[in-house]
Amino acid sequence: MLAYLAAAVLVVAVVLAINRRAGRERQPVMDVDPKVAAHKGPHEHEKLGTACLCDPEAEIRQALKDRADFAETHRELGDRFYARGQYEYALGRYQRAVELDRTNARAYYGLGLIYTKLGDYAKAEQAVREAAELAPEMVGTQISLGILAYRAGAFEDARRYWETALKLDRGNEYTRALLGKVPTLERLDRGLRTGDRGLRTSD
Repeated sequence: MLAYLAAAVLVVAVVLAINRRAGRERQPVMDVDPKVAAHKGPHEHEKLGTACLCDPEAEIRQALKDRADFAETHRELGDRFYARGQYEYALGRYQRAVELDRTNARAYYGLGLIYTKLGDYAKAEQAVREAAELAPEMVGTQISLGILAYRAGAFEDARRYWETALKLDRGNEYTRALLGKVPTLERLDRGLRTGDRGLRTSD
């Protein structure tokens, strides 16, 4: 009788051990560093902390717990949503950040990027100019102002902004590439206005 009881206990122990192991194997792999998780797509992970990244509202509630009045918390949330392409959520966080801190250049810059993505170029330029005034050393503002100028056909203004950006960051290859396109864009513009359809954009 004792032998049967011991065998039964052993079987139960083995089954429990197998179930525990299977349970561990089914657990989702979590990102150890929240900063790494924040820049993944919204469906490439399970959670960030205790808030699911697939639920922006839950993420906002979690992040703002005890920090709702901190502009940088809103700005960082805006950066996360922008990186994941959730522009409407990013817009709300950046707007709240500048409401709380009118000197937050990075929040204004984020607003400029969002408005550009949403096609509101007048608001984009206004926000980026605010950022540039608050932080003249911020390279991104000069690049963005150049892109907005280029879009409006103001090629000389675009060149000027990008040259300023390059002075701030000599090693910025993206800015060099943009500057390299300015003469081509000017020639293309002249060709379109004069009807020269034989103009080559690769000159």
